[in-house]
Amino acid sequence: MSEYIGIDLHKAKSFVTRVDQRGRVLEQVELRHATGEMQRYVEKVPGDTRIVVEATGNWMWLYELIEERHPDLVLAHPLKTKAIASARI
Repeated sequence: MSEYIGIDLHKAKSFVTRVDQRGRVLEQVELRHATGEMQRYVEKVPGDTRIVVEATGNWMWLYELIEERHPDLVLAHPLKTKAIASARI
């Protein structure tokens, strides 16, 4: 079963949401960067999990952390992500 992870990246911490194929939320966690929580979390994520990161000003370090293990990593444009989230569907 495929799972998807969205990462809302901030300066000192990130908010991670993991969902299944149907969009059901499986997990939501807050991970602090300075303590290595993000790295430990990413290391446990199965290799076939799709990950999306909002391409904010400080995305490069996280991309480098994730890309080797998850080559299908997607960078999302912040304005387009906001437009999708606020659209009425």
